[in-house]
Amino acid sequence: EETAAVEAADAVTEDALAVVDGENAKKGKDIAKILGCSMRDVAAFVEDARRHGVPICANSGDPSGYYIAKTASELNSYIERLHHRENELATTRKSLIKIQKKNFKTW
Repeated sequence: EETAAVEAADAVTEDALAVVDGENAKKGKDIAKILGCSMRDVAAFVEDARRHGVPICANSGDPSGYYIAKTASELNSYIERLHHRENELATTRKSLIKIQKKNFKTW
């Protein structure tokens, strides 16, 4: 029974990779519709695939969606965007911690 579950998961992963590996970025909701799964499942698939070496990137601009980097330049660009977002989140977190330390109700 466990082997069947692993094989089913592998089949879904192959289907999902085929959907993402196109010429254009694919929106998460479109991937979910094609695969018959939830957006949460798509996000989990993307993270799992990345952790197993698939260079899946995401774009929030136009066109938005997930795509597999075809070149080192595409991957580097995505990594830079992630780094920028990481810095922005750290700044926001620090600001909120300052508010929390002052006394949240006094702002």
